[in-house]
Amino acid sequence: MRHTDHEPCTLAADSLALLLSSSGAGVRVGYGGEEALAAIAGWAPDAAIIDLGMAGIDGCQLAGMLRADLRYRGMLLVAPTGWGQRADRERSRACGFDAHLTKPAEIAALTACPAAGAPAARS
Repeated sequence: MRHTDHEPCTLAADSLALLLSSSGAGVRVGYGGEEALAAIAGWAPDAAIIDLGMAGIDGCQLAGMLRADLRYRGMLLVAPTGWGQRADRERSRACGFDAHLTKPAEIAALTACPAAGAPAARS
């Protein structure tokens, strides 16, 4: 983790990473789509938590890229986002996300997604 500034999104990503790693999860953080792709290169995580509104490659674009890559097709994709309307949920599902959690998402909802498995986590 690194802090180049104190943007809320950076701090939120780092806080979530700390929480998940303290629970025993292997965690890598990318603060934008390009960084996320670099972070998972050569690694096959079970799940990815991807904000829809990332700069550069946005969350939907990143999800599409991951679903198109055979190495990551089975990965659970979770979208914690401030966009919670029905159209937003439909868009995230069309992009390939398994779960759409409206911020502020409860920790229990985030940690329950991987345990539930991709088909059951769709909401």
